[in-house]
Order: sequence, then structure tokens, then C-alpha cells
Amino acid sequence: MKVRALALLILLACSRAEAPTAAPEAAPKAETPATPTKRKAVEPPPDTAASTEPDKAPAMVAKPTEASLVPNKPAATPEPPPPSPQQRLESAVSAVEAIPAADDAAAACDLLSRETVEIPSTLVTRHAAVALRCNDLRAALLPSCAALVAKTERCTPAVPGSDAPGIDDQIAACEREAVARPGLLGMMGACMTRPCDEFGPCVSAAIDEMRKAPLLERLRAAIVAKDYRGVSFACEAVMAKADSSAELRSACRDAATAALAEWGPKLEARRALGGDPDLICFDYMRLASALDAPIRSAAVDLCTELRIGPDVNAARAAVNVALERGRRLPSSCESVSLQLLKAAQPLDGSVASTWARTQLTSLASLCYVTLGRGVLSRGGGCSPDHQDVLDGIARFGVDATELGPLLDSTRSQCQR
Repeated sequence: MKVRALALLILLACSRAEAPTAAPEAAPKAETPATPTKRKAVEPPPDTAASTEPDKAPAMVAKPTEASLVPNKPAATPEPPPPSPQQRLESAVSAVEAIPAADDAAAACDLLSRETVEIPSTLVTRHAAVALRCNDLRAALLPSCAALVAKTERCTPAVPGSDAPGIDDQIAACEREAVARPGLLGMMGACMTRPCDEFGPCVSAAIDEMRKAPLLERLRAAIVAKDYRGVSFACEAVMAKADSSAELRSACRDAATAALAEWGPKLEARRALGGDPDLICFDYMRLASALDAPIRSAAVDLCTELRIGPDVNAARAAVNVALERGRRLPSSCESVSLQLLKAAQPLDGSVASTWARTQLTSLASLCYVTLGRGVLSRGGGCSPDHQDVLDGIARFGVDATELGPLLDSTRSQCQR
């Protein structure tokens, strides 16, 4: 009986050991402890329950198998980069949009103001809508001086080798200007959304708008005090710009009219003497540029006469002496004629002087025809004096047809 009972226990243990379990499917290595399980079943346990405990061992072996996989995990992924300025800006916009209309959005608007570096084109519409939510459109989109200078450098880079100020100097100057003109950066905010080809004109327009009120005040004060020198440069710049405001143009015309009425009689009184000892003409002509063409032309003629008139008179006197004494051309014929030519045909785009044109025709004829006949008649061949007459006739466009055969003969000899 004992042998039969032992045989039954052995058969029962073998059948349970050979039965499929979940552990081998999870980890094939779990078959290794199966052998001692069979040997342990041979020992007579106190009861049947004890013989079943080794059957649970394969399930417990799976846990260390999972732990053994930890060293084989891939390397940890790197941390994502910090958000870009544009991403922070979009987040700030979203933060304002998320606040209910009835709630205070001051804190979110302040964040938007700090994060606004440059508004991308895709966010322009959203920014406009969000800015309306904030208390002040310009404050919400207020650029910093650093952002403004950065875009200026990108859109209008300095010429290499030029003496343009560095970025730090530009930022410092911008900050000083922002303190002096508190609304300046706010007016620049809209320019930050523009492409580079529109950025410069936008900034220029914003600066003009900021300067308009102070300049209007200066112009009105100048008329009251009859002190026009300080506004002549400003008015010349205003009138030269095609997009200057009508209000500034009108104020400059008022100042110019008052200045010419004040200074005109003083300059007219100097015609006989020539010269401008009080240096009025410099500002006089600049302010005259704000008025109609006939007034500008008269101002230019008057000041040209005061400047060159004494030299013209001295040149005429020198030619008369040379005629009386049969001498060569005086050097003043060429030098004064050149002054008159520059005034009659200015190369810088300024108003031409009709007075200078008339005086040039008269003086050149006196020098190169009246006195020139006597010079060409003396001596033979082609002397330096003969060449001076020929050069003056050609340079100043003198009508010398009355010299006839004498001029033709001299040209023939000097061309050999």
C-alpha cells in the first residue's frame, strides 16, 4: 500500500508539472527552476496542499525578468528647447483671448506688451483684435528700443566701413528719445508689422508726427518774436518733403511771409553797396522756398546781386582800364563770369538767378568782344592772350559774330 500511495503521488506531481502554465509564455527562462520542482515533489509532504506550492514558483520568477530589462531602455530624450519669442508672443495673445470679456485683462495685456518683439504677419489680425481688448493699442504692441534697433539693422544695414553708431549706442539714443518723447515708441508699434521696404517710411512718418506739434509751436513763436533764423532749416525740410502735413506747410508759409516782409527792405537798401553784413540771405532764401515761384526767384536774384554785385562792378572797372591802356584781359573777367555762370545755371538744383544770367551776358561781351577785339588785333600767331579770348567765348557762350574775320583768323592760327 505504501508503494502504491507513493506511485500515485509521483504520477500526480508529474502530471501537474507537465501541465501548461502562464509563466513560460511570459519568459522562456522560467523553465530552469522546473527541475527542482519535480525533485521537491518526491519528498512526502504533510498534505496535498504543500505539493502544489512549487507550481506557483514560475509566476513569481517573471518579476525579476521585467527588472532585468531596465538597463536596456533607450537613452532619455533631450529636453525641448525654450519657446522662441514668436511662440511666447502667441502664448501671450492666447492668454488675452482666453480671458472672458467681463474680466480684467490688465495682467495679460502687460505680458503681451513685454513679449512683443516683432509681430509676425500671421498674427497681425489676432493682435489687432487682442489690442482692442487691452486699454491702449499702442501700449499693447509697444516695441522695445532693442527690438526697434534690431529691425532697423535688419532692414537698413549700415554700410561696412562707415562711421555709423553701434547697436548699443543706437539703443541708448532711442531710450533717451523715448524719455523725451513718451509717445514715440507707441507710434513705432505699427511699424514693427511692416515688411522692410515699408519699415523706413513708416518710422519716418511716425517721427514726423511726433515732431509736428513742437515745430508748430516754434513757428508760431518765431512769428510773434520776429526771430526767423531758428526755423529756416526746419521749413526748408518741410517744404522739400512731398508728404509733409498741410498744417506744417501752412505754418511755414506764414513764417516765410513774415520773414520776407521783415528782411526784404533791409536787403533792398544794400543793393547800391552790395554785401550782406548781417548774413540775412542764408535764412532769407531758405524761407523763400516755402512760397510761390516768383517770390523764390526774386529772393534768389536779390541775394545773388548782394553777393556777386560788388565783384561784377570791380570787373567792369578793370576792363575799362584795360581798354584805355590797351592791356590784356584782367583775371576778373574769368573769375567773376564763373560766379555768374554758377548762379545762372546751378548744378545743385537750386533756383537759377535771372539777374546773374543778365549780368553774365553783359560782362562776358564786354570782356571777350569789346576788349577781346583789341587783344586779338595785337601781335601775330597764337599767344596766351589770344587763347584766353577764344576760351572765354566758348566757355560762356558769348555771341562774337561781330569779330568776323579777325576771330576766324585767330582760331585758324591757334588750331595748328
